[in-house]
Amino acid sequence: MCGIVGFINVQKKWGKDQLDQHIQRMTQTLAHRGPDSSGIWTDPDSGIALGHARLAILDLSPKGHQPMQSQNGKYIITYNGEIYNYKELTKELQQFGAHFYGSSDTEVLLEAITQWGVVNTLKKCNGMFSFALWSKEERKLIIARDRMGKKPLYYGWSKKSFIFSSELQALRAFPDFYPEINRDALAAYFRHSYIPTPYSIYTGINKLEAGCIAIITPEKKRTEIQPYWSLQATAQHGISHPLDISEKEAIDLLDDQIKKSVELRLVSDVPLGAFLSGGIDSSTVVAQMHRLIGNKTKTFTIGYEEKRFNEAPFARAIAKYLGTEHTELQVKADDVLNTIPTLANVYDEPFADVSQLPTYIVCKLARQTVTVSLSGDGGDELFCGYDRYFSALKKWDRIASIPFGLRKCGSDLLHPASKLFPENDWLSRSAALLKCQNATNLFLLRSERMHNAETLVCDSQRLPPSKHQLSAGEISKNPLEQMMFIDTAGWLMDDILVKMDRASMANSLEVRNPLLDPDFIALAFSIPLQLKTKDSQRKYILKQSLLRHLPKELIERPKRGFAVPISDWLRGPLKDWAEHLIQISSDQDMLNHKTVKWLWNQFQKGNNRYRMAIWSILMFLAWEEQNNTRMSNGEN
Repeated sequence: MCGIVGFINVQKKWGKDQLDQHIQRMTQTLAHRGPDSSGIWTDPDSGIALGHARLAILDLSPKGHQPMQSQNGKYIITYNGEIYNYKELTKELQQFGAHFYGSSDTEVLLEAITQWGVVNTLKKCNGMFSFALWSKEERKLIIARDRMGKKPLYYGWSKKSFIFSSELQALRAFPDFYPEINRDALAAYFRHSYIPTPYSIYTGINKLEAGCIAIITPEKKRTEIQPYWSLQATAQHGISHPLDISEKEAIDLLDDQIKKSVELRLVSDVPLGAFLSGGIDSSTVVAQMHRLIGNKTKTFTIGYEEKRFNEAPFARAIAKYLGTEHTELQVKADDVLNTIPTLANVYDEPFADVSQLPTYIVCKLARQTVTVSLSGDGGDELFCGYDRYFSALKKWDRIASIPFGLRKCGSDLLHPASKLFPENDWLSRSAALLKCQNATNLFLLRSERMHNAETLVCDSQRLPPSKHQLSAGEISKNPLEQMMFIDTAGWLMDDILVKMDRASMANSLEVRNPLLDPDFIALAFSIPLQLKTKDSQRKYILKQSLLRHLPKELIERPKRGFAVPISDWLRGPLKDWAEHLIQISSDQDMLNHKTVKWLWNQFQKGNNRYRMAIWSILMFLAWEEQNNTRMSNGEN
């Protein structure tokens, strides 16, 4: 894993020394993503500069150094990621006469692009990546992102320059970039606890969508975005063409595909391990990993002193049964207090999933022993693992039993009160809930961390629904399948994977996701829903696959998720830190301070309904204090 950064100055106003100086400074901000080495490449005639911070995983020699030039001299690339099937691509390219000087997947990617072109190459690649490729002959820049958006890529125009990077902090180091907060995107952050793609916190800067490339023509100041893979098409095809197989055949297929996915991700020239929470997904990955490499498997978990949140004993029992080399850390209040000041830098733009704390800590723990760790992300979204799906169905059944006319009257009565008391999110949310048209609409509403976020962010407007929300009805008529698709395209990509990428790369750790292998995703969507939820069990078929490797008593327990005692901490050891930030909010014009104070007071009185809103506010204020960014209106 690495960090990439670059720019094209259309005016070509800088000579080589200045280009080198600017790109070097930007690259240095990404040193945590790539501590092993760094490199730059500049061309004053084109006004382009590329930078690379390297975390060496494959081919640790200088032959893997970047930015790298293709053997024919036509292309220069700065690349972040891993292509797991690069050995197969190597053999295929050798049949066309290609030869290689090193053993890095970067060199394979470059020669594949030379042979097949960018789009056809990406369709062949199984991996996680983002990269920028400069074509010397065409004088065009192509940026790309992997199918599930596991590796980040921000881009945009700043005056007469096109800029891009793995993280926003590198863009802030660009001399012609003047960051301005997008108030509409900030309101979306408070609604979701993350900023949804394609938006970023800054006006004029976007995230490249997953499974897409962007072709930049500098002279025309044109950016053309093209998809090369579609989650929607994959989901729609799988759901509309479900496998006609028995339960045993489904288990066989799953078991075999998970093994293949894990095996692909064990290719490494550095030590590797796996996260183990004791849940179904991480246990599935670890069980297959142990099946392949035996007692050399290293596993990592964290626990809490608060017993109701502590999953460490479950992970410990599974590790003992499999015989892994297990490392466990009990997180204490002091660990949290020491971590809090780093979060604004770690997450780069406002981000407020409370499990970001334990995620960062477990990544730090793993990095003491390994450089690569496997993770079980994706199982809940692909196999109907969240209780909120079924809770939404039950809630909808109750609401739908009331005639819509009566519900509308109730909503109309609540609406004026919600305007009189805008800080009370319950009023506006209840008014909207009564007017829901179906279970999926209700699910989306209940998934919001704050419904009336625009009343918190001054002079903001609600962003339009995302593409995946609008297209869910095309995927399936079944609300459960719609919910899973929405979560996979939204929550998973913009929350779960962002959380893990920033936490891991802040510790110079690479994390790989076997359950997000493209072949596994296609298989998951094609498995009939009744095998995912048989006998009202969440992830039924995935559990049956795991039962081939672990006894029932180790996996049959209520789902907890990566729970965090955040309410206890914010009323205890983190209270002074929180009140300091809330006081700061009164000195700026971005947030409605009255609403902030009301939410904080309600929370301190014991109303946990507002804990997520409070955490989102605190994470934004910490980020703002860290970055001291100018405030303005604007659209992305």
